[in-house]
Amino acid sequence: MMEEKINRGIVFARLVAGRKVGMNTEEEERRLEEELEWHPEWRDVYEECMRGGGTDEGVRVSAREAWKEFGRRHGLEMRRMGLRRWMWLAVAGMAVLCVGLGRLFLREEWKEGDGTVLVKAVAERSDAVCLEMPDGAVVNLGGENDALLLAEGMSVDRKQSELGHCLRGEEGAKPEGEGFYTLFVPKYGEYTVRFPDGSVVKVNSESRLRYPVRFGEGRREVWLEGEAYFEVARDEGASFTVHTERMDVRVLGTVFHVAARPEEGCAEATLLSGSVEAVCGRESVRLVPGEQAKAEEEGKGLEVRRVNVRAVTAWVRGMFCFEEERLEDILAYLSEWYGFRVDFRDARLKDRRFSVEMKRYGEAHDVLRLIEETGAVRFREAGLTVEVLP
Repeated sequence: MMEEKINRGIVFARLVAGRKVGMNTEEEERRLEEELEWHPEWRDVYEECMRGGGTDEGVRVSAREAWKEFGRRHGLEMRRMGLRRWMWLAVAGMAVLCVGLGRLFLREEWKEGDGTVLVKAVAERSDAVCLEMPDGAVVNLGGENDALLLAEGMSVDRKQSELGHCLRGEEGAKPEGEGFYTLFVPKYGEYTVRFPDGSVVKVNSESRLRYPVRFGEGRREVWLEGEAYFEVARDEGASFTVHTERMDVRVLGTVFHVAARPEEGCAEATLLSGSVEAVCGRESVRLVPGEQAKAEEEGKGLEVRRVNVRAVTAWVRGMFCFEEERLEDILAYLSEWYGFRVDFRDARLKDRRFSVEMKRYGEAHDVLRLIEETGAVRFREAGLTVEVLP
């Protein structure tokens, strides 16, 4: 199955990158030898990577450009993102492997199929989640920096994709400190931050969360660009404020959701339980569970409406959830997520409405078949394009 081959290729790439920088465990070295034995067709790619020594300028430039693009999208000064030599080696090795294995997989797909190739699945987690430290250094949370994070009073649970900050006074905690951390979560990633006060924030794909090394007296503040789910521990003596470009959300202790993506030109705060205050300029509103405050253009104030909180927070459960949404809007979201193009053969189909809930990390083909089962629309996959037919 193609998805299984791709997943095995990703594991293989990580193992080779680990060998290249001398960081594999004995078990990982044994696994790598087994993969080379099972897949002799991968050996040329492997040898190309190992011969390159991480010095191939073309690969290095590609890796650097990838980091620059990441920085541009998230407003990070790339002069502060100096990668250590071993990180460059790993990135370079992964680049060579991904290109080489990609060619192999593409040939196999065309040979085995009918000449149509659709981007089918996305990885459930991303190893590219990064944390910018107060001194400007950028740490990858993929598993190589545990000692550094522990020294900073943090722990990483990779199984749960969670970063924990120790309470002051706990073993390993740093009682003093100034400055800010910034968590960067790329596409297809999700990550959870657990604060010393017990508050938990789950950060969605393509989002960043900025927060202080320690909360100030009487206040807890974070800055969000993107989307996140908050479970705030109650503290009568310290309010919790989420700052976004268009709106602030203030609480004492509650569960709520904030979406503030600059490209969408608005910010939304949705309350699940408790009470929150949404503030936009001089206007403020207090929400009750099930309500959403929306701030769009400056000067237009806040719009409050009832929403389906299950649909708003579907990503937290690893799902897509669309409720009476236009087909054009549904496919626009899915095409951006899976990486395909959409061609409506009948423009009237754009306004058809559907309600559907599906797994977020699955195959695009399965998602389309689910919508197709309604009998109201058909899809035809042609390369990286999905044609929409009556």
